[in-house]
Amino acid sequence: MEANITETIQQVQEYITDYGVDEHGIKLNLKYRTCKNHLIIDYTDIIKYNPDISDLLLTEPQEALKIFEKAIEGLRDNADIKVRFANVERIPSNTIRVRDIRVEHYGRMKVVTGIIKTVSKIYVEVVMRRYECPVCGNLLNVIQERFSAKKEPTRCGCGRKGKFIELDETKIDSEKIVIEEDLESIDSTQQPNKLDVILQYGLTSKEVEKRITLGARVSITGVILPRAVIEHGHVTNEIEPYMEANYIKSLEEKYKEVIITEDDKKKIIELSKNPKVLELLSNSFAPNIFGYEEVKKAIVLQMVGGVRRYNEKTKSYERGNSHILLIGDPSTGKSKLAKSCEPIALKYKYSSGTSSSKAGLTYMVSKDDFIKTWTIEAGAVVLASGGMCVIDEVDKVDDEVTAALHSTMEEQMIEVDKANIHRRLIADTKILCCANWKGSRFNKNEPIYIQINFPDSLISRFDLFYPFIDIPDKDKDRKVMQSSLGVELEENASPIDYTLLHKYIIYINTLNDGKPFEPKLSEDMKNKIADLYSNIRSKSKIKEDEVVISITARQGHAFRRLAEAHAKLRMDDVNEADLEV
Repeated sequence: MEANITETIQQVQEYITDYGVDEHGIKLNLKYRTCKNHLIIDYTDIIKYNPDISDLLLTEPQEALKIFEKAIEGLRDNADIKVRFANVERIPSNTIRVRDIRVEHYGRMKVVTGIIKTVSKIYVEVVMRRYECPVCGNLLNVIQERFSAKKEPTRCGCGRKGKFIELDETKIDSEKIVIEEDLESIDSTQQPNKLDVILQYGLTSKEVEKRITLGARVSITGVILPRAVIEHGHVTNEIEPYMEANYIKSLEEKYKEVIITEDDKKKIIELSKNPKVLELLSNSFAPNIFGYEEVKKAIVLQMVGGVRRYNEKTKSYERGNSHILLIGDPSTGKSKLAKSCEPIALKYKYSSGTSSSKAGLTYMVSKDDFIKTWTIEAGAVVLASGGMCVIDEVDKVDDEVTAALHSTMEEQMIEVDKANIHRRLIADTKILCCANWKGSRFNKNEPIYIQINFPDSLISRFDLFYPFIDIPDKDKDRKVMQSSLGVELEENASPIDYTLLHKYIIYINTLNDGKPFEPKLSEDMKNKIADLYSNIRSKSKIKEDEVVISITARQGHAFRRLAEAHAKLRMDDVNEADLEV
């Protein structure tokens, strides 16, 4: 056995010095001498060199990793270099869904993908303790097991039992993250499963930290290991899997995985030249819902998004995302319209006000039972960063939740300063809220603003809000029911299918080397927006016996965001036509 290990080490050394390449195809013999703490190797290249070694990496990864590290120690005078393997996922059988992990996968190297749901603080883990025998002076190294109590030597070679002198301990930086399955990888009726992942050594570095932000989509290569389940502070006989990470790859968002063909590009560019492009797209959105033409246009523009601009004077960013409030009577189609965004929006998260808490929408800080340190879990608004979050029945949430939305909607980020966790969470999210009137149904004898059960400070953060009032109308009601039953109506003609509509929004948000198209806003257009804002605001008069809600400067910026979104659809700079939308 020892001879086989020695032979394998020699083969690995030969591979590194003469044949191997990293994930970018660069020769390892140019890197192994100078790398500081880790060496990345292309797994698919090892298959070509020696299939037996590549199989060993999958079936006995812990042993194989030691062999690779021993090989580098021999090449670099006992240098402590960790080895990481890229492109393991290129062999489809190496990738597994979290829900499909079984006993036979324990101890194997696998690849899982998902969204980072929780991140812990960096904590110190003791991996080895060194003891001295007080009788013979023998030194005893005791490997410490993760999630277990402190281990001490039980016996020395001289025969002594217990009471050894502890000399020192080997510590490493560790971090725990929790990844949640992609919704795209499971059935719509299933809830996503989660998997704890332990990061160690270089995987806790600042460089890697940029890739493991909450809400990021990642692919993680690592070893599946078992651990005992703890309930009410006691270890049970149940075992659950966790992963010890070896390599992390940041995945581009799901919309970048969609293949946009040359034919698609031709159709998109042709549509962008059509002066009625917004009307064409909105007519294709939610075709099973009759009417609401203006609302559909607004939601399409919201999904497109404006431009996030940096203000030199204030040294801060002005958000490019629009927020919309749909408020009205029950069963008027608000929720259905909001849910119709899912197959089109760049990213999508849904939350219901009846079950939403501050933690569920923004974040939650809690103590982890296993690693005994604090973790932070992202809520729906953070997980939807870069896309859209629908908050249904927002009128049912408590004051704490609405208070948490204030800064999130305007600043597009959340400052966490709790339990020694100091972190800034990005929430670059478009928020679409649905709510009922304060009295459930609209009261025609009271002004609208009295029937909106939100503080003015929150209402001002919405760029647009649309009232839904259920008024019986025989002809309209018939068409609404026909539409919901799938009857093809001429008014509901869908000139563009959902797939192309989704690709259109992807294209204008990725055509500039993966970044969105950003229409320019001239000084002349800025002045026209200012004129439009002042003219509309001047019409909001306050009488002695009546308070009228007037638009604020936030809505003034909303004109800019919506105009930019329309200009993005046209793939051109902002002009007067964009202000008339």
